[in-house]
Amino acid sequence: MDFIVYGIDYHHKPGEFCLKKVSPYYFIGCFRTDYIAEISDVTVRGKAGDYLILEPGQIVYHGPTPEATKGFRNDWLHVGGDELRELFAKYPLPLNTPFHVDGSFYLASAIEKIHRERSFLLPGYEDKCDMIMTGALIDLYRAFTRSNQLTPENKLEYARGEIMKEYPKQWSLENMAKLSGYSPSRFLALYREFYGTSPVNDLIQYRVEQAKRLMLYSNMRLNEIAEAVGFSSIYYFSKCFKKTAGVSPTVYKRNNLS
Repeated sequence: MDFIVYGIDYHHKPGEFCLKKVSPYYFIGCFRTDYIAEISDVTVRGKAGDYLILEPGQIVYHGPTPEATKGFRNDWLHVGGDELRELFAKYPLPLNTPFHVDGSFYLASAIEKIHRERSFLLPGYEDKCDMIMTGALIDLYRAFTRSNQLTPENKLEYARGEIMKEYPKQWSLENMAKLSGYSPSRFLALYREFYGTSPVNDLIQYRVEQAKRLMLYSNMRLNEIAEAVGFSSIYYFSKCFKKTAGVSPTVYKRNNLS
């Protein structure tokens, strides 16, 4: 493969569109923000998490949405070679139309590795770059296939699993929703329907359960436990703990250790 030019988390200024031109190479891009693109003289509006793969001969032209005050950001590269045509025949990702994949920036990771290989020029770097790009496209194909086969319940189970796996993280509803592929409002409604509670309250409940274990089986202080399980302050921790467990953390610890 011929890696012509690329960018990672590339920042475009407000109102700045890429140079409109016909590319002789494949354009492979992942958008980190909402965007507008022109494809075959049709203007489409896309969202963060979209991928766009254009075949050689297509016009490459995209930019920020009208309401974007900070421009837009994307990962992208122009790459040539017959190997890509064979890969897309074997792993049929959508070409010349945006498609959505949740959660992971496969392209950015691949570009970073390719950049390192092309910087150091160690023996076998060209083959290594081909392997990196091939692996990234296979991972992308798997993610695309999985996201189009999952039911709403599967998507929520996946999102909930990822949230609870990183329960100390400062999650926002928007970040939670991105894992499912739904808008925040749709994610919230479906979550309540399937689990009988909001994602935020579910996370708080899980954090409190983890805090109980630390209170009983560690020598950590309450403020250390609060921070370890993801609460922003000891006051908020105590408030959530009492609401969930019915007693304050101090009383719970005294009653269960006596």
